[in-house]
Amino acid sequence: MSSVPSRTRYEASCATRCASLEVDENLARETLIAAEKCEALTRRKGLYLAIHLGAGPGKASGKMGSGKKAKTATLATFAQDATARTGRSRPSIDRDVAQRDTLG
Repeated sequence: MSSVPSRTRYEASCATRCASLEVDENLARETLIAAEKCEALTRRKGLYLAIHLGAGPGKASGKMGSGKKAKTATLATFAQDATARTGRSRPSIDRDVAQRDTLG
C-alpha cells in the first residue's frame, strides 16, 4: 500500500484555484450568452465548494438534517464570493444559479 504525498493534494488545490480564476475571468466578460453564464457559474460553484468546504457536486456541505438551511447558507456565501470576484451583480448571480438548478 503506497501513500499519496501531500504535495499531490497541494497541487490539486492549486489546479482547482487556477480553474476558478479562469472561470472568474470568463464570467467577467460581457460577451457570454445566458447559457454560457449558467454553465460557468455551475462550474464555479463546484470549484468554490471544493476549495472552501472540501465538498463538491453531490457531496454533503452541511450538517445532517439541516436540509435547505445549509444549502441556502452555502449558496449565499458562494454568491457573495462570485459577486466580489466577477463584478457581476448579486441578483444576476442568484438568477443564473437558480436558472441552472431549474434546468438540471
